[in-house]
Amino acid sequence: MFNKKYILVSIKKLTNEDQTAVRELKIDQKNIRFFRDVLMQQFRFSEVKGGWNLDFFIDSDYQQRLFVEFEEGECSTIKNRTKKFNQLTQLAFVESAEPHLDEFSCEMTSLLIRGSKAIKVKDLYQASTHCGYIDGRGAQYIHLNKNPEIENSFGKSQFFRHVLLHSLAYAYLMVMEQLSNALVQAVSEQKNEDELRQIYKKVVLFNARYFLYQPINLEAPAMCEAWKRVDQVLGISQTNQELIKQIENVHYILNLENDKKLAQEKEKAAADIEHRNHIENKYNQRLALVAIWISFIGLISVVDIIKNWIK
Repeated sequence: MFNKKYILVSIKKLTNEDQTAVRELKIDQKNIRFFRDVLMQQFRFSEVKGGWNLDFFIDSDYQQRLFVEFEEGECSTIKNRTKKFNQLTQLAFVESAEPHLDEFSCEMTSLLIRGSKAIKVKDLYQASTHCGYIDGRGAQYIHLNKNPEIENSFGKSQFFRHVLLHSLAYAYLMVMEQLSNALVQAVSEQKNEDELRQIYKKVVLFNARYFLYQPINLEAPAMCEAWKRVDQVLGISQTNQELIKQIENVHYILNLENDKKLAQEKEKAAADIEHRNHIENKYNQRLALVAIWISFIGLISVVDIIKNWIK
């Protein structure tokens, strides 16, 4: 039987801009094809020294750059090496020594993620090829090898695909957090309408171009189910719905502002008309007085002429 090794993956924001890509990322010597094509055009995945560079939503205002670091070995050694690093999340992998789930694998992967053996077998979800657990602290992935006498790469390859799923999940969450914060700040600081509209436009554009409730190709049903689990636990769709609700509120505010401006413009127009009518009335009154005066002067002149005739 092969020696059991654990893998702990840390997903972090990319901070080292000097890392040079070694090659395009492949899993099990195959191109990554389980994401929907419309999204893969916006991603760039590379192998670098010590891990992966993952660029999501490239060449856009929403771009997120992540670094995925891998540690492999004995459970205690991995835990001691990685616990000092900050990360967005972690995933722990092990291949079960039995064709069915064993308590020891569950406890050790729990220990890697949360520093305790709190998660038990009864807490795990069960899929066709593995068992696992996901929460805000990270994810456990225990591959069930149907033939434990032979080591193969299938379980590890599937785990790496799950790493990409979790990376996309956090890329989504980070973009939505940034947009939500920008909206809240713009409203609370009473930014002018143009600035508010620009943020509004960014949110709508992100949802239209990049956000998909199911970003996995239907030809990969196991990965579709995996995404549903990640979405449910991390609240990706729920976060997006909350962002949409914020947008609706901003839209309402903008409409109120437009209605207020329209009402003010109508009031100003009515006041202008009233003022103009008042001036015209005064002008007409004065013109009428002048006409009367001219008529009176004319009448006096006529009387004088008649008097001269009589004389």
